[in-house]
Amino acid sequence: MAHARINQLPSSAHALREQRNVAALPLPALGDRLDHDEAPSPERRAEGAKVAQDCVEILKGDPNNAPARERLARVLAEMLGKPEQGMEQLLLLLDMPEQPENKRADWLSLMAAWELKYKHNGERGRELLQRLIREFPNSPQAFAAKTRLARMA
Repeated sequence: MAHARINQLPSSAHALREQRNVAALPLPALGDRLDHDEAPSPERRAEGAKVAQDCVEILKGDPNNAPARERLARVLAEMLGKPEQGMEQLLLLLDMPEQPENKRADWLSLMAAWELKYKHNGERGRELLQRLIREFPNSPQAFAAKTRLARMA
């Protein structure tokens, strides 16, 4: 137990400051920005590469660190233009045991949004939205998915 806790401690002063910073709260994945396709700027890509490297370092110490893995997924898809790799990280999160249902719904919602927004795969996006509705029918994400499916029809 002590070794597990030691692995969770920040490895540097910078990592400690990052841990203490209040992270921005991401809005639901199926929000209005889904239809706006924007390429990341070179500055955003450089920032994303640094954040991704920080997440990888955290995950080397604790591969089951869900917040770090989710952040890595978001950075890969949204800042580095690698939605496929971001979705791989989300699949790893979905396969982790004992994850909260609301987070699992968030991750499925993100996967659907990235399929639609970045990969322009309407069929796969529809499948993920339907899975979200089936597995988490009473969640806010399912409500957003129903609305999105109705707009797509």
